[in-house]
Amino acid sequence: STQSTGSTYGIPHTLHHSIDKNYRAKLTVLNTIPRNEVTIMKNGRYVCLVCSWRPVLDTPQVLSVHRSGKKHKEQYLIWKQHQNLTSTTNPSYDKNNNSSNKKRKR
Repeated sequence: STQSTGSTYGIPHTLHHSIDKNYRAKLTVLNTIPRNEVTIMKNGRYVCLVCSWRPVLDTPQVLSVHRSGKKHKEQYLIWKQHQNLTSTTNPSYDKNNNSSNKKRKR
């Protein structure tokens, strides 16, 4: 066999450890962010839904740095006020029961 005992499928165990470590770090960062504040694009990049200019960020670590920034924190306050306003003005709003979604009889 050409594979050494220190590898799996030809990939060194140290690389497996590195991949696992990066994956765990990614999960840790993403688990601290509410789902309604960020979305993941098909290409794996992250979009901040709080900021009005919708910045696209490459990694969870960059997303974390962005969220700790001054501009994001200012936008977060505006976004949160809007969220609270929306939930208090339409507490019983249900998109499936909205009259505009019902078919009109002709």
